[in-house]
Amino acid sequence: ASVTADQTELDNSDNTDSVSVDAQAIDLALSKAVDNATPNLGDNVSFTLTVSNTGPDAATNVVVTDQLPAGFTFVSSDGSYNATTGLWTVGSLASGATATLTIVATTTDSSAVTNTASVTADQTELDSSDNADSATVDAQAIDLALSKTVDNASPNLGDNVSFTLTVANTGPDTATNVVVTDPLPAGFTFVSSDGSYNATTGLWTVGSLASGASATLTIVATTTDSSAVTNIASVTADQTELDSSDNTDSATVDAQAIDLALAKSVDNATPNLGDNVSFTLTVSNTGPDAAT
Repeated sequence: ASVTADQTELDNSDNTDSVSVDAQAIDLALSKAVDNATPNLGDNVSFTLTVSNTGPDAATNVVVTDQLPAGFTFVSSDGSYNATTGLWTVGSLASGATATLTIVATTTDSSAVTNTASVTADQTELDSSDNADSATVDAQAIDLALSKTVDNASPNLGDNVSFTLTVANTGPDTATNVVVTDPLPAGFTFVSSDGSYNATTGLWTVGSLASGASATLTIVATTTDSSAVTNIASVTADQTELDSSDNTDSATVDAQAIDLALAKSVDNATPNLGDNVSFTLTVSNTGPDAAT
């Protein structure tokens, strides 16, 4: 600005003055990533937050808000993050500078949970479209149930019996690497099966089982023990099991066997012709089972 008047100016060196204004503006960008978007329920995940300032000026009082939602339990962080308030106090961030924070949390919800973060500072933001970001975690969980039945729980010793195993997944997620362990115990000799069952290892490789799906296997075996023998099977998979109480089932077979003995005697082996004789027959069963 400058000043003039009608009279003679004795000193015009101070008739002009100026002031400079450098309006402050910033462009912060926040990105959020997770190391595993589909962990098993109960596993830890690591969220990485990166905030950058493309300027043109320095950003001051930079604060990232990242309140962990229900579905996560805070474990640790590598910076000035307050898990109670959900605030990461970055402070100042020069033009062209970046800052990074890692938050470790435990998954506690088997449904998809989105974690959103946002950033603010003191200066005018040139582009706020990239000031927030989120990461979604869908913790995997399953509920497998195994049932085992036998077509004849009291066959005759040496007969074949058929064991039927059914494994079902009520979800909520797909079960992968589903394996049923069913080694035939002493008392049975393997005959055949209708699926991918290995009689040597006792493993039935089911593979993947979608939520709501089931799979069935039949194992035929010969009974070789006359006492009651229980055959136990169990199932496992890669995902977290919500209810393991029904992951094992069994079937008991009591193969029936008897030992009959017959004795026959006569009261007089040399009677006179025309005399009566009495034959006595005695049958006994030493078991182990009842004879029918």
